[in-house]
Amino acid sequence: MADIDLRVREVLRDAFNIDVESVGEFGLNYEATSTVLNKDEEAVLFKKVWDAPNKINLMSQDIPKILDDLSKLYILYIKTATMGDHSTIIAWLKEKKVKYDEIEFVSGQMGKVRDDIHVYVDDHPELVKRIAQSGKRAVLIRHPYNTYIEKELPKYDGHIFIASDWNDAYRILQSINSNIFAK
Repeated sequence: MADIDLRVREVLRDAFNIDVESVGEFGLNYEATSTVLNKDEEAVLFKKVWDAPNKINLMSQDIPKILDDLSKLYILYIKTATMGDHSTIIAWLKEKKVKYDEIEFVSGQMGKVRDDIHVYVDDHPELVKRIAQSGKRAVLIRHPYNTYIEKELPKYDGHIFIASDWNDAYRILQSINSNIFAK
């Protein structure tokens, strides 16, 4: 939901002296950074990204309205493996008017999986595959680094839905049977 791509590039260039144009797409693709940074440097990178939350925008300006609409039907959980300061991230969400019922900071993408959550929206392809393998539904927000999963969709028996953006994810969520998610 946070569009950190430009900020990641800025921190890579300024703090790590890395020519980001030679590395390629980053976006939220944390794995891409591991080709140029070790794990400790990667942690520093994403903490530095959140040191300037005023430089981070929403992926879509429609997210507050989408989540407000969905909050009338669903319990909204934000589960994030973001490495920034938690109070900074919560303040950023409030400033951006992002509605949610509960937020949980987890260690690693796979920490997002929970038994009582039945539909996920994420951009992390391996997380989405794991969610689908557990019999839950996942909406994958398409980015250049995760499109390879589209070739694998038949394996997941209709548990993965591909959204071109947050508005498309909203339409998909509306079409999924919502009986088990009603408040």
